[in-house]
Parts: sequence; structure tokens; C-alpha cells
Amino acid sequence: MKSTLAWAWRLVVVAAVATTLLACQQPGDATPQPAPTVALTPSAAVAMIGDRPVSEAEWQQARAYAQVTMELLAEPGAVMDENAVFNSFLEDLMIEADAAASGFTVSDERVQMEGQRIMQVAGKDSAQLQPYLDAVGLSREGWEQEMRRAVLAADYLEDVVLASVPLNERSDRRDAWLTELAARHDLSKLAEFQPPVGIGVGDLAPDFTWIGLDEQPHSLAELKGKAVILNFWATWCVPCRAEMPLLEELYQQFEADGLVVVGMDVGEDAARVQDFVQELGVSFPIGLDQEQEISRQFRVFGMPTTFFISRDGVIDYQLVGQMNRNVLLDRIAEILAAPVDF
Repeated sequence: MKSTLAWAWRLVVVAAVATTLLACQQPGDATPQPAPTVALTPSAAVAMIGDRPVSEAEWQQARAYAQVTMELLAEPGAVMDENAVFNSFLEDLMIEADAAASGFTVSDERVQMEGQRIMQVAGKDSAQLQPYLDAVGLSREGWEQEMRRAVLAADYLEDVVLASVPLNERSDRRDAWLTELAARHDLSKLAEFQPPVGIGVGDLAPDFTWIGLDEQPHSLAELKGKAVILNFWATWCVPCRAEMPLLEELYQQFEADGLVVVGMDVGEDAARVQDFVQELGVSFPIGLDQEQEISRQFRVFGMPTTFFISRDGVIDYQLVGQMNRNVLLDRIAEILAAPVDF
């Protein structure tokens, strides 16, 4: 019998990745409180898989399952990335269709065993599941349906799609196969969800305001549609000084393509920063975080620290330490490539 770890990557996406609407409670906390009622329109389609509409009611059941598994398994304080869960749900539906066409199934015993393992990992017995289901309005039947689909999808990937793929190649092969699967099933999404606001990779970067060397207020919101390199630095920081010429060079090279570099000096006065900028010939915008409020917001503990923010406002990458040309070029290509949809 496979262990929970055999399909852990599905649980990571469905259960332990973030949702924007519900934070986890620590094991042993009080009984979960009922979630706000969500008005469903069962006939409304959130996606099309070929000619098959995927209803909002189906999605809400899958979402409720994700909430419960997240409550049981995720770290305290986690929130759910609704878009990631939605994408995982659609992938599982397409995998389910492929599995059915090939005659691949999972037994009731297999599904029951995995349900027991989830409760064991959560440190709870089966009787303690019901309050979690009630809190999100999910029936026991709905819980079992979604668990069966998650187990089926994970087992089909492991036993069929990736059966002969070396371990070090599985991640790339899985991603390529899922992309091909969506094309083959003619997947069309009719709903999208914003990622949660935060400072982690995949989060929507929080808006903030700063005063620049030009003595004017600026905000991240003003840069909507631009690819942003947010670089926290200080004049006394030797690696910061070393990477500044490269940042300036690539800013000049890619500014016309929509790249903005914001150099956020941490904790220093304007005169000192101005002298430094003039000495190195820096032309990209410089912000002053004299009270260190912005660096605290972004949890900057060492410098340089750099956030790469895509055109859609999502944090694509974070790096602590000095950057080299290859890293910068790769990250710039990533954040410039993100589609903009406002």
C-alpha cells in the first residue's frame, strides 16, 4: 500500500498551499467556526473541458475539500492560494477522464486508507473530522468524492505517467505532461483568482509608498504593468556597491521593454545616498526607507535583498545576496514575460 507521501505533491497544492479566505488553526484549537455561506449557481460554468462544462457547484465542493485538508495538514497561519487550488482541481478532472478511458481505478480500501492517514498525520481521529466538514458546508459524501479524485490523480500520475521516469526528471516530465493534457482536453478557464497579498514567491506584492531622492512620493501601484526589480541596499554594503553597475546596465538595456529598478536605501539620509548615486552614475529610481518601515514590511534581514515582481504584480523570485549577470538576465526575462490583464 502506498503511503501518503506517494501523492504528497497533490496535497501540497490542494491542502497546504495557501487560501485567501481562511487561516489554519493549530492542532488542538477550538472547534472550527462555520465559514461564511457561499452563494452557488450550480448551472454557472467556471471552466470548459472540451464540451463538458465544469460547474461552480463542482468547484465549490473541491474548494471546500481543499479548505478542510488545509485546516488539518497545513502549518498554522497558512492561507490558500485559490488560483493554485483551482488549477489543481481542473488538472484532477482531466486526469480522472484519462484514467477512466484507460480503465485505471483505485479501490475503496485505498481511498479509506489514505483518509485514515490524513487524520493520523493531523493527530485526530475520524470522529473529529465532522466539525471541519460542517464549518465549510461539505458533506461526508463530498469529502469522500474529492479524496477519491485526489488519490486517483496522484496514483495515475505515479503508476502510469511517471512509472518509468527517473526521479530527477519527474518534476519536469509531470509539468510537461500536464501542459499537454490541458491542450488535449481543450481546457478553457472561465474563472481566475487573484493570489493572496504577501511577500512570498507567488504572492501579490503589497502596495507601499516611499519618498524618492526627487523628494516626491511614489508607490508600487504606479508601476502597474511594469516588471519591477525591488532592490534593498545601503551605501555601507560592499555587495550592494558591487552589483549596482550591473543593475544600472541592465536597467538601461531593458527599460524600453517595461523594466523598472527601484533601489530602496535602508536607513540612511538623503545627502549620503545622493552622493553615492552620483558617484556610481545610477539613473534608476532611488527610494528612501529612512525609518526602515518598508524593509520591515518585506522582512529584509540582510542586504542586498532583491524582489523580482512580474508585470501582473506577483512576486516571481527573491534573492538575498549579490546578484550575477546570469541570474539577473534569467529573472528579468521571467518578470517581463508575465501577461498583463487589467
